[in-house]
Amino acid sequence: THTTSVSAQNLSELDEEDLPAKFFTVSRNFRNETVDKTHLAEFYQTDGIVVGKDLSFKNLKGYISEFFEKMGYEDFRLIPSYYPYTEMSVEVQVKDDGEWMGLGGAGMFRPEVVKPMIGKEVSVLAWGLGLGRIAAKAAGIEDIRELYRNDIELLEETPTWRPK
Repeated sequence: THTTSVSAQNLSELDEEDLPAKFFTVSRNFRNETVDKTHLAEFYQTDGIVVGKDLSFKNLKGYISEFFEKMGYEDFRLIPSYYPYTEMSVEVQVKDDGEWMGLGGAGMFRPEVVKPMIGKEVSVLAWGLGLGRIAAKAAGIEDIRELYRNDIELLEETPTWRPK
């Protein structure tokens, strides 16, 4: 339902000489979710996957920091969370207009997930960012469902990027 299948496919195709490796995707996702003003059953997500030897959670934090700073968010925090394929797992929250907003998840792939795909234990860092909340914020709307109403006026008035 998420981009995990794309990550698994890319990891399973790696050979020793391919390491270290990095993968980035933008994909459409589906989930069993109660739809409300901040959640949809369908959404777009961008992922980052980094594979290499001796990578640690500190490396993951560095990638997340650079990624979100380039998105225009200087303040972020990592909140312990649960994702089935990673451990340590965290929710990434950014400070936007003085409020903390959850934008994605991150973690280190568990060894029992990695070894069957690659054939040995290597470190795999992963993070994902849902794009809908950023788009809603840029459009100045509070209900994410409005992004799909096809309101031409809203689309024309929304900036293509919101630099800080």
